[in-house]
Amino acid sequence: MNLGAHQFRFWGCPCAGTTDLWSVAPEEVHHIRKVLRLKVGEPVELCDGRGTLIVGHIAQLHTDKVLVAVDQVMQQPQPQPVAELCLLIGALKPSVFDEVLPMLVELGVTRLCIFQQKGRNLSYTKEKVIQRWQRIVAASVKQCKRLYVPQIQVKDSLEAAVEYAAQHLVGSIAWLHCCPGYKNDLSLLRLSEEHQPHHKVIVVGSESGFSSEESQYLTREKFRPFTLGPHILRAKTAAVAALALAHSL
Repeated sequence: MNLGAHQFRFWGCPCAGTTDLWSVAPEEVHHIRKVLRLKVGEPVELCDGRGTLIVGHIAQLHTDKVLVAVDQVMQQPQPQPVAELCLLIGALKPSVFDEVLPMLVELGVTRLCIFQQKGRNLSYTKEKVIQRWQRIVAASVKQCKRLYVPQIQVKDSLEAAVEYAAQHLVGSIAWLHCCPGYKNDLSLLRLSEEHQPHHKVIVVGSESGFSSEESQYLTREKFRPFTLGPHILRAKTAAVAALALAHSL
């Protein structure tokens, strides 16, 4: 499928009563008109986050709306069942998560579940912050030309995050958790060579790592510990490194 990597991509939806025109999402209009200064006739792409890609050109340009004439419709079916790459990560400082979120989207995360850990600041996951993360995810999906938006959830504990993953993933699952300094030095690469499950669930703690209770819980739940090398990584570095390895495998 040729996704027209050279063209600008925006969020949009079909206009009521026609398949020949799509309307650009209202929040994108200012960027088109005032920042990019696109003109009528210029080629653009529109996506809906559910696998549909529209290749077309700007047909109408108004103060409050932009309409795109459809030249080609591409549909990328979601594979069934989807081989999911799910990351469960302890809540980081919002500014840190703002930085790392685009990388996680680019590396193919399909489900991202942020869980609250004991002793962490509850403001890290307040509603206003979550809404900003949703906007960052949406922008990152457009930038890297993905056609499906990854799911993002916030849970109040590690146990709730694991339960969420278990409820939404069907089939063979590799349950893995990043464990700095693990004595057997079992790498993610070696774990993946041992068996090839359909889904991968990777758990990474926050800046303070896992509490003793959380570590015991992961052991009881049969999570396989792995390391990312001999050095202690920051939580955001560990998340990106683990997803990069899992994505490439």
